[in-house]
Amino acid sequence: MHKHILDAVYGSVIGGAIGDALGAPVEGWYCQEIREKFGRVTDFSDTKRGNAPNGPGGVTDDTVLSLYVSLAIIRQQGRITPDDLAQVWLEKGDNPHFWTNERLTLLKLQAGMNPWD
Repeated sequence: MHKHILDAVYGSVIGGAIGDALGAPVEGWYCQEIREKFGRVTDFSDTKRGNAPNGPGGVTDDTVLSLYVSLAIIRQQGRITPDDLAQVWLEKGDNPHFWTNERLTLLKLQAGMNPWD
């Protein structure tokens, strides 16, 4: 791959993580609710919901999952299948950022569930 493509991918992953960390405290809120409470979100703040376990500036499961997809793509040098992504999940195991649905998915994979299901 050309260096500028790798730079673009890296920037995309880092930009996504920064946006995830900024948005973690207001995840699931309506725009009006955010405007009323914060005006604009411009700083990292603590999330009382536990969706960013590393505190202000911490990422959520969204970033973890995008990193898992990225790792699977790197390993396969391109397109991936559910099997490829499942392999990463199984290798990485449980993650403190995971919510119930991701933990259940991991348990199902560990029990032998077909990733295509």
